[in-house]
Amino acid sequence: MILNEQIRQEITEVLRREVQRIKYFHSGRIAFTDLDQELPAIAVFIDEVYADEYTNCDDEFDAFVKVGIYLPLGAREDQLDLVAEEVSHALRRADLETVAECQLKRYTYDYDPNESAWVTSTLHYQVKFYN
Repeated sequence: MILNEQIRQEITEVLRREVQRIKYFHSGRIAFTDLDQELPAIAVFIDEVYADEYTNCDDEFDAFVKVGIYLPLGAREDQLDLVAEEVSHALRRADLETVAECQLKRYTYDYDPNESAWVTSTLHYQVKFYN
């Protein structure tokens, strides 16, 4: 859906302007090819888009916008938390045009699948938007 890309792009641009600790910003999931050159990074991606079953029209949707923060292996959770705090403040202050509602619902930590390259945390935002 074209609107999904517009949502990702708008949120990515807000974060690019507001989050100082990050070098690289991606609209969509990341496939790293050179970690030394691509970290620290943020990726904005969308999961679980579904039509709101309580609406009278077919063009109201709910989704999860996820903001993944990727730091080099060896970074600590408190470093992820500092970036997550910047992301949270930036999106709380942002006047987004593409989404009607944006609420932080979860915050999680993880490692790359081999646990040898990066650490990550993800902010999970539930959003409502109209197509």
